[in-house]
Amino acid sequence: MVIKITTLTEEDIPGAVKAVQEAFADDPYNQWVFDKAKFNRQRNAASLSIRMRWGMRNGIFHVAKEEGSDEVLGVACWLRPQPAGQPPTWHDWLEGWRLYFGQRYYIWKDAQAKIQSELWDDPRGYYFLNIMVVLPSAQGKGVGAAMMNAVTEKADAENIKCYLESSRDVPNVAIYGRWGFKFVKDMICDDDGDAIKLFSMIREPHAQPGNGKEPYFEVRWHARCDSLAQPFQTWQVGAGPRIYCSCFLIFAIISTLSSQNPRQPGVNMASKEINQDGRRLVSDERVSSLNSASSPFLSTIHDAIIQGPGLPRPNPTTSSWQVPEHPTLASIQSPQLPSRTDFAVIGSGITGCSVAKALLAHHAEHVTVLEARTLVSGATGRNGGHLVTAAGHTYGPLAQRWGAEAARQITRFSIMNVEELMKMVREMDVDVQEECQIRDVLKVMAVGDAETWAAAKSSVLNFQNDVPEHAKYHRIIEKDDVPERWNIKNSCGAVEHEAGAIWPYRLITRIYEQLLRDYPQRFSIETNTPVTQVKYLPKEVDEQYRYSVVTPRGTILAKRVVHCTNAYASHLLPALIGGLYPFRGTMSVQKPGPLLKDLKGSRSWSLAHKEKLDAETGFYETGLYYMQQNPLTARIWIGNESAYLKDILTSDDTFVPPEARQALSTVLPKFFLEGWGAETLSEIESIWSGIQGHTADGLPVVGQVPAIVTGNPDDDGQWMAAGFNGYGMDKCWLTGQALVKMMFGEDVSGWFPQCYLITETRLREELNAERTVAKFAKVAFPKDNRDAQS
Repeated sequence: MVIKITTLTEEDIPGAVKAVQEAFADDPYNQWVFDKAKFNRQRNAASLSIRMRWGMRNGIFHVAKEEGSDEVLGVACWLRPQPAGQPPTWHDWLEGWRLYFGQRYYIWKDAQAKIQSELWDDPRGYYFLNIMVVLPSAQGKGVGAAMMNAVTEKADAENIKCYLESSRDVPNVAIYGRWGFKFVKDMICDDDGDAIKLFSMIREPHAQPGNGKEPYFEVRWHARCDSLAQPFQTWQVGAGPRIYCSCFLIFAIISTLSSQNPRQPGVNMASKEINQDGRRLVSDERVSSLNSASSPFLSTIHDAIIQGPGLPRPNPTTSSWQVPEHPTLASIQSPQLPSRTDFAVIGSGITGCSVAKALLAHHAEHVTVLEARTLVSGATGRNGGHLVTAAGHTYGPLAQRWGAEAARQITRFSIMNVEELMKMVREMDVDVQEECQIRDVLKVMAVGDAETWAAAKSSVLNFQNDVPEHAKYHRIIEKDDVPERWNIKNSCGAVEHEAGAIWPYRLITRIYEQLLRDYPQRFSIETNTPVTQVKYLPKEVDEQYRYSVVTPRGTILAKRVVHCTNAYASHLLPALIGGLYPFRGTMSVQKPGPLLKDLKGSRSWSLAHKEKLDAETGFYETGLYYMQQNPLTARIWIGNESAYLKDILTSDDTFVPPEARQALSTVLPKFFLEGWGAETLSEIESIWSGIQGHTADGLPVVGQVPAIVTGNPDDDGQWMAAGFNGYGMDKCWLTGQALVKMMFGEDVSGWFPQCYLITETRLREELNAERTVAKFAKVAFPKDNRDAQS
């Protein structure tokens, strides 16, 4: 048997998950730490898959296979060297809670911290073996040895020690001794009398084989915890046949992958408050105070974001933007699915439309747009209809988070996008302009609390100073002037600027209509054709058409694939799950109050207040209402995101949460000074939900899909633009154009925000589940948050 050791890829994950689940079924530590009564194998497999993708990006994750076979025979996961005693950051702590506080995890974690502080004396750190699994059918054939040698030889070359913690004395200690590991000390994790013993082992560089028992030095200590939180089942490992498993730490694929942060080689930072990358650290005391209060809450968030979006639901709520549907294009598709296309564009919203238009206008290839439901039925056909930039009040937070230059690039791009889109529509036929109701509006953002107003005002002033060409774009309206100028009550101040409004569905469908007329031989639209899989075909299969795009109607071969599916992107690119996630909003059309003036669609409004998230109930308020008045009917089109978080972190747009309806039906009488008189409720005429694509770091994800996502370094023909975080109309059109230019090797760095690009570093450090949960944790626990950068 010839064994090959390779880095874990996406295709390997199912086999690796199966091996790990079976391996830890009767492991002593697993039996102690998890509540078996709550185990769900399918849910566990999904969670393990997400963790393995994280491990692919951050650890050394190997699989063993026989030459010529795809079956996973063994799995090994190592952490790169990191000094002991590293104080926990938000990133570290959130990695910890994901193993779930209730599963006695912190008893072990505290014990591990103590033992490593005593044993780890090498300032460069240790290679930490977390998982070593070999299938029974492959034992005794050199699989374990091959996986072990893959890293121990590297450690020897770098003269660095290795470390592991085993859950069994016999036979594991002796087995590890064959590779030079020696038992150092045992640690007893004790939960009020219910205890488990673990065995710590260290391997010196160039160590000779032994039996693992030669004394390194003898120390014994006890870790104790007198209380146990409610167990949580997601990371429990299920029942199955016994497999040789030499290391118990399947859960450490999360916890120590983070706490061993591979980005941070160097000196021990235990006594310092600021980490090497400038992030503030969270104290041990602060972490402890958060654990018991936040465990179930943060676990719920984690569960929601790792579910994956699936395909768009076939029966969404009816959006008034889509009534009536386009008479000929809503359900357009070819009689027979094309067998080949040069570019398969997945998603028919504004981004997909922009990509298709740019490809057709400047290149000679064939383009096929594939849509899971009817044309433009996703976020573009369900949004607020605003052509508005958030440049003023977001500049400050952007500069703080990404730096002033990045903030300037982002805000300039936003304004340019609005201006370019307005200009393009103004140049279209008059009947198109009238149909999509393109118009200039005066936009105001009124702020309802002093803290948010102070931040917004400061941000606008900094924007005016740092982006001088747009210094006059915004006007600050002080509190006393808001009621008379804007008919708004109870605000602390406001910011106004020129903007636009539009009927997005009608605009994009009319553009598609024109493209079909202009390029009948090179362009096709396939609605009601969900893409269920994108398969990479090696060059030896097809030199040109290297992608098989699978749909229920058949398969299309494509030269390149462009993912423009926003919230649904991670369905076809599952390595993005957790870092790119669905976020449900709600829109409505409401009858104006009897006293509200008909401004003929010349104004648009938003009400901003502090974002709130109740950790006890899970109720979430984004702090933003956005509205416009229809120029023909005077109806108010208003949206918001206020509901229980479980009803927001979902891709299900088939219903409207009652809390969202309640929020939208009560806000208008509270907002306008004159309009509803003594009435406290407004009349909702129609209401629907829509799915936004949000990201852990708050920025879109644009560019060539890297191998860290596809799992194949030869797969270089997939591109994407997604995750616009609820602000797509001021980004998507030019993003689509920029993406096409990048696909053909053109430089867009002078005008396209470089922090939007999808890179391995960004995926590893920012676009992951722990960062997403950290974002919500900062809202729920503002007093406990000291890591402003996490």
